[in-house]
Parts: sequence; C-alpha cells; structure tokens
Amino acid sequence: MDPEVQDILTRFKHLKSTSARRALYHLLLEQMHPYEWRDVRDRMNQVSFQKDILGSLPTEVAVKISRHLDLSEIHIFRRVSKRWNFLLSSRLFRDAVCHRYVGHSCRSIVLDSPDAFTQYAKQHVRLERGQPISKVLNRPYSPIPDATGLVSLEFSHGSYAWIEDAIVYVHNLHSNTMQSFCTENRDTFTALRISESIVAAITLHGFCHVWSLQTNDSAYFRLPSLQWKIFVVRGMNVAIAYNGTMASGPDCIIHWQLDCRVTRTFYIANKIAYLDVDPTSRTLITVHLEKTVDPDTPMHTHCCPAIYAQLRVNKYPFKDTVAIPSPSCTVALSSFADPAGHVEIDDALSLSFGNAMGILTSGRGGHLAETPGVIAAITYNQGTGRVSVNTVSAENTPFIPLCMTSVDSNILYYVKNDNGKPEIWISNPDARIAHRPARWINPQLPREASNRVYSHGTHFILRGDRDFILMVDQNGLKVWCFNEDMSLSSAIPL
Repeated sequence: MDPEVQDILTRFKHLKSTSARRALYHLLLEQMHPYEWRDVRDRMNQVSFQKDILGSLPTEVAVKISRHLDLSEIHIFRRVSKRWNFLLSSRLFRDAVCHRYVGHSCRSIVLDSPDAFTQYAKQHVRLERGQPISKVLNRPYSPIPDATGLVSLEFSHGSYAWIEDAIVYVHNLHSNTMQSFCTENRDTFTALRISESIVAAITLHGFCHVWSLQTNDSAYFRLPSLQWKIFVVRGMNVAIAYNGTMASGPDCIIHWQLDCRVTRTFYIANKIAYLDVDPTSRTLITVHLEKTVDPDTPMHTHCCPAIYAQLRVNKYPFKDTVAIPSPSCTVALSSFADPAGHVEIDDALSLSFGNAMGILTSGRGGHLAETPGVIAAITYNQGTGRVSVNTVSAENTPFIPLCMTSVDSNILYYVKNDNGKPEIWISNPDARIAHRPARWINPQLPREASNRVYSHGTHFILRGDRDFILMVDQNGLKVWCFNEDMSLSSAIPL
C-alpha cells in the first residue's frame, strides 16, 4: 500500500470523535470526480446493511423466539429466505407451536408433517378472521330446530342436538344422518348436553338419561335434586354440580360414566364458576371465584386493604371411586375487574350457553348493574391444560339477549349490536386486534328500528367449534364450515 495512503488511513482510524470522522469523509467526497463517484456507488451496492438476526442464531434459540409468532405471520415469514423457510418448517418449530396452541394432544390431530401443520394453521387463521370455507342455509331435511321456544340446542364435534316434543334429535353434519331418542314414557326434558360419544338429557322427574351415539347402549341415573347448577358432558362422562346445602357447606359434583356406570361424588369449595371433564387424563376440573387481599398493601396501616378477585383452578384425577385433589393454581382477573368493581358468577348466562363457558359479570360501586358492564367467559383447553378468560365489555355493545360461543384457543364468537343490526364479531385477547367483525359470516338478521342494545323479542342461539359455527334464529338454521377437508351436502362455497 502507498505510504501516503497508509498514513491517511492511520490518521482516520485514530480519530475518536464521530463528528471529526464525518467531517473528514464528507470533505473527501467533495474532492471526488464523477467517475470516482460511480466507483463508490458500485462498491456501496456490494455492501449489505442488513443482518439476519434470526437466521444466524442456533436453531434451538431461533425456535424459542419464532414460536411466539402468530400463525398468520408464519406463512409470510417463510418467504423471507431459504433459512427462514427451513426454520419455520422444521419439526422442532412445529412441535413448539403445537404445544402452544393445542398442548400435549397435538399428536391426536396428526401434525407430524409440514402439510398437516399448514392445514391446521390455515384453519386457525380462518377462525381468527371469521372466514369460513362454505355455508349451509336451512338444510333440506325435517325437522329443523325452531328458535322460538327452543329448550336447548347443543353442539359437539360436528353433531348438534335439540329437544322437540319430548324427543331428542341429533343430526351429524359429517354424515348427514339423523338420530332420535326418547324415554319409554315420553318424559319431558328440561336440559340437554352432547359430546362426540353420548347425548344426555334431564327429565322433570329428576332422572338423567344417557344414550350412546355409536351403539344402542343407553342408561339413566337418578339425581338428588333438580336444583343443579352446572351440567356438562365430555366423552362418556356426565358431570352435574350442585350448590352447597348450607351457606357454609361445600358444593357438590356428581360424576357418572356410561361405559362403567360408576357414580362418584365430589365435595368441593364454594363459588364454582366453571366445570369441565378431561376424558383423556381422567380428570375433573373445577374453577372457583375467590377474593384475595392485595399483597402490596403495607403492613400495620389503617387503610383498608384492596380486595381482588381471582380464579382458583382445582383438578381431581379419578382413582377408582375416590377423587384425589391435585395442587391447585390461580388465574388473575386483573384485566377483567378492578378493586372498585364487584365480580359475581352469572349462573343464568352460563346455563343459556350450555355450560360450555363459565360466565362472570362485573359491576361497580359494590353492586351489579341490570346490564353488566363487562362479561368474562371462562374456558378450559384440554390440550394445554390452561384456563383462559375472554372479556367482552359494554363498549363492544354485545346484543341483548347475549349470544356467544367459544370455538378454539380463547377465540370467542358473539353477536354484536352494530348500529341496530345484529352482526357476528370475534373476540380474541391474544390477537393484535382483540375485537373484529366476522365480515364473511352474514347472519342475515333484520336491522332494529333503532340502535338500542335491548331486543328481547329476538331469539337466536350461537354454537360452534373449530370446524363449524351454527346459528338458529327465526329464519331457521345456518351452518358455516371452516374445515376445507369437509364436504357438506347443499353447501355453498364462499
């Protein structure tokens, strides 16, 4: 290297001030000829000012970072580079994301291949956006559930059931087949629940009748009272919760199984807000509302400590005929209520939603308003084993009577009063936009005369899961399908 060039370069390196370095190379650029500028430009085009931070990391570290991406972002980021496509398609990444969304049960939905994972991700994104594949309006068979005076409409794993004239009807959307069940004496039913395996109904005489959907097996058992609080059916399991007989007495849960005809009785803590059964782990899950003192309140103070509401989750594994409780955990309600509010369990709303969710309502000033300002839906994810709380506030103008359903991974569909017109909206606290309209789902409900929230003359029911969303109203039955692998007769592509 020329000694003069070396001397200039050495002096430049020794400049410590940023302003001095900038002044020097600015002056050098001003001394350059046009052809020298072109040479600098060509040299600049060869220099990359970007650094692939994610791609340069070890695969295990990159997976821990990228697993927090939304499913809608994964397919976009796969196009960044070959390295990113390899990383976001790897088995290690798929397992991490599946554990986040579906927990340890990811093997049950066959996500071992990139194609299966892509299919799952696309369907989840469609649920987040309210973008179904097809819809069915008023399926051509009889009978059809009538929203007016409908005792119950329940849905599970592609089958929905309702009661009409002391008969339980079950229709399977996958096979387009109809089943009907009744008691020998045509007893009147007061409540109905359904799972992928059984349908159960409670009669006015205090019996719970259970029928298998795959075989001709059926049975019934007597209830201690018709004053039950929560009624759920999962797999072959039936669980019914009762309030304690005395103010200080514990709540009670009766658990019964069709396959073994074994009845278990659990005595649990009061204020049960939600009940679920996990057939895979043979576990009973209870969620209770409790009040706790703010731990940050200073000791030895004359000020009244702040009281906070929280949820306590208890799990009871089945061991023969004995229920052994496992260590409990708590779920904070800080995003739902503040110390100035008053949180209560709304059994009536939970019952109207088929006990698929536990409903909490919050008012202010130590009492509940006639119309609660905030509604919180409690759900349990059997795959991840987590309890989620999804809130819908008065600012979201939910339609009255309330109509909502939980579909998948903390995604809630509800009917919103959109300037007097009932529309279906989506609540997802994990999304960047927590509340968004399901623009591709048109319930075809008439607009109200005004934009008031109350419309007690309107009868409609919303039910759903990952594959289907159902609505029953005065116009009949509507079904929206989100699984592109399912072909329904008389379906209209969207």
